[in-house]
Amino acid sequence: SLGPEHPKTLSTVNVLACILDGRGEASQAEVLFRRSCLGLEAALGPEHPDTSTALGNFARILEVQGRRAEALPLVRRAAAGLESCLGAQHPKTLVVFDRLACLLEAQGNFREAETLFKQVVLERESQLGSAHRETLTGVNSLARVYEARG
Repeated sequence: SLGPEHPKTLSTVNVLACILDGRGEASQAEVLFRRSCLGLEAALGPEHPDTSTALGNFARILEVQGRRAEALPLVRRAAAGLESCLGAQHPKTLVVFDRLACLLEAQGNFREAETLFKQVVLERESQLGSAHRETLTGVNSLARVYEARG
């Protein structure tokens, strides 16, 4: 028996929360997301990839619910954790940087969003090429920020 606070149990709780959210059971999902995030952070530390993944999953459902102000600090923590353990150039880190930039853009923080979008575009261009779909999506996001800034 692994126990309720074992990291594997808590990662499974996070997956269950994703499933519940997908079924429209947001309030139950939120309880499980909170449990898994707090437990993983206590068991593995704030910079472990599993903790960052759980935080990112929780932030995603908050964002979908329009709760961007609550999602932002979770995405910041997920980004910091992944950057620390995997590096700023890792594809998983870039995905979270992109999500963070989108949240910042939605809240009108165009300067920080621009910085992150530029970083994502440069890394993806280097890793995937300038014509890759993910690179071009980043270029489009950067263009939106430029347009918003005037």
